[in-house]
Amino acid sequence: MLDPEVKSIDWVDAFPPNDGSPAALPVTASIGERGNDAADNFQLIVCNSAWIASQVPNGSGLWPRGMLIVETITPGHIQKTLEALVYQFRRSHSWTDFTERLSRYLLWEYEDYNVYMGEPVVP
Repeated sequence: MLDPEVKSIDWVDAFPPNDGSPAALPVTASIGERGNDAADNFQLIVCNSAWIASQVPNGSGLWPRGMLIVETITPGHIQKTLEALVYQFRRSHSWTDFTERLSRYLLWEYEDYNVYMGEPVVP
């Protein structure tokens, strides 16, 4: 069984005011095994319901993978919510299993990476 933890959170922008207006905050969370300095980065957008409503005008749609939708955007709530999500997958058999499960919710830095494809070539 793994012992994963949220090692750090990078708040990409300043925190928006919690006044009910549409708000979104890009976040990068570094997540790794407790006792090990290594970590993988996972990105997400933390937003409120007013922001969601502003992004879906006239009956269009939105694919919310990589988003955390909250009523108010506060550092403590985001930290606790990420920790709860990480804790949910602690019984993964390997780090690969863990990251595959976590990437169903968050955007993993190595998503779609294929070691066999070699170095990228710019045409």
